[in-house]
Order: sequence, then structure tokens, then C-alpha cells
Amino acid sequence: MQLKNSKKRNEQQKYIIFTLAGKQFGVNIKQTREILSCKELTLVPESPEYIAGLIDLRGMVVPVIDLQLRLNIKKEETSQNNNKEASQDKNRIIIIVELENLTAGMMVEEVKQIKELNGEEIENLPSLAQKIDREYIAGVGRTEEEELLMILDLESVLTREEMNQIQELEDNVVNE
Repeated sequence: MQLKNSKKRNEQQKYIIFTLAGKQFGVNIKQTREILSCKELTLVPESPEYIAGLIDLRGMVVPVIDLQLRLNIKKEETSQNNNKEASQDKNRIIIIVELENLTAGMMVEEVKQIKELNGEEIENLPSLAQKIDREYIAGVGRTEEEELLMILDLESVLTREEMNQIQELEDNVVNE
């Protein structure tokens, strides 16, 4: 199987492994700029549901996308009480990425590790799953515990229209 967007099958690349809804995902470290503890978010009225808010990153206003909401990943039901959501958001991590002309934060639950994988360790989605419109899934790898690990292409998580919408949102906030 050939990894989508892969240059060489045996080329080692580093991936940031993180969790969303308790499941592990990975993203090529080359798509990221930095990793931050969750900062105070400024909520933006009438913004898309997946926009968690804005942060001030060294004088730059940066929109933060709740990756779990954007990818429509449902939280597993637990017997624990869920009225701790506000405090859970404060414990989350923001991965800063550059998406064409937009700097954005992707909010995740936690960063687990940075792991080296080569192209042979990452497979394409099975053909049945490929029929689902999931352009942002670059492939499937495995964690140290042999759990499946979805490798995301962060540049494909947002459509061009959504990136333009976020850019306009950011511009409106900065110009006010």
C-alpha cells in the first residue's frame, strides 16, 4: 500500500502523537510550528462551532480550532460526571500550525509523544473507508501498544472556504 502524499516508503519522519476523545492520532511534525499549553481563549460570537476561540500568541491573534469538534469525533460515554468540561479545556494542548496564509491552533486533549515512523509503517485507509470523504486522513499507523493511529494531514482538515472564513473572522477581530 502507498501512503498518501508520501515521498519515499523508507523515509523516516517524525510525528506528533496526540489524543482526541481518548483515541490516538498523529501529525507530521513538519506541519507544525510549536506546541503550547492551553491559553485563555477569547470566545468569538457567531463563529463556527469548531472555533474554540482566539489566543494572543506573542502579539499575534491566532484562531484555535477544536480538532475533536472539527473532525466530528464523539466522546465516549463514561460513568464520570461531565460537568468538568470547562476545566478540561484548560488542560488541553494547542498545536500551532501554518496553513497556507493562516496561522492557527489545533486544540487536542494531550500530546503523548513524538514518534518516528517510516512509510512502510503507515498504510492507506482500507478501500471501504476511502469511500468516505476524509481527505485529511493521510494514513493509518500503529502506536507502541499496537493500537491503530490515524495520521492526519492538517492542511486538509479545513476546506479553502473554511480557511477564508477563519481569516475573515481573524481580520474582523484585529481591525475592531
